[in-house]
Amino acid sequence: MFNRKFTPVKHIITALPNPSFNEKQSIDTFGVSVLNELIREQIPETDIISFAQMLIKSGKNERALHLATEIAMRRSPPTALVYLEQLAALEPLRPHYFWPLIMYNFRRFGESGIITTLKHMERLKSGIDNETLYIYVFPQMRITLENPKLGAKMLADAGIKPSQFLTPLLRHLLSQQKITEALQIVDLYPVKLDILEQLLPTLTQLSVNVRATRRYPLFAKLLHEISKRSEKAKDDVIGQLTFSQENFEQQINENKNV
Repeated sequence: MFNRKFTPVKHIITALPNPSFNEKQSIDTFGVSVLNELIREQIPETDIISFAQMLIKSGKNERALHLATEIAMRRSPPTALVYLEQLAALEPLRPHYFWPLIMYNFRRFGESGIITTLKHMERLKSGIDNETLYIYVFPQMRITLENPKLGAKMLADAGIKPSQFLTPLLRHLLSQQKITEALQIVDLYPVKLDILEQLLPTLTQLSVNVRATRRYPLFAKLLHEISKRSEKAKDDVIGQLTFSQENFEQQINENKNV
């Protein structure tokens, strides 16, 4: 390995018997140290993928390609996309596979790196969920989201549907008490919103700020507009918010008394 003699190593691993494991042992350890060294030594990705596929086909390690992808994410993020593309040919990719790549590309290329990663996610059909956008994308896009309408357009231009990004974007804006900007986005994209599951906790916390700043008319307009967009027409958004506020205030009072 240290002399970059990859072919003999592959032959040796191929000749070894398949491992057997008991119930308490991890079944995906065979060949991992070799995968680590191959990636560390910067062996071409095509050779590493071929080795991983050999481990899978021989039954020595059915998760070899997953493990190679995880190792590449840690050791060599720029090469990870090659492994993800191979993995996508075998199974649907999950959004969290891309989280390390989002953060790497943000550190390396700034906000444009995030958009590039989202485009790859769309191309590889991983789906882009609320958690990915709310936790890993929007907090890093501080400059772009100073103009939320521009940020929303960038997401749409990247191929992300408004139905995918609108709810987490509103949640992000409302967590920063940006009610006016949230209303602008709601007006711009007439799509359904996941209010009770995704927005209700943020609206509950926002209501505290509304009372302190006395922005009642603006908050009322926001509630009116988003209530019309609820995914479930029968959802009682105002009633649920009132109930949630009472519980929230009760928790605050209990914490004060501790």
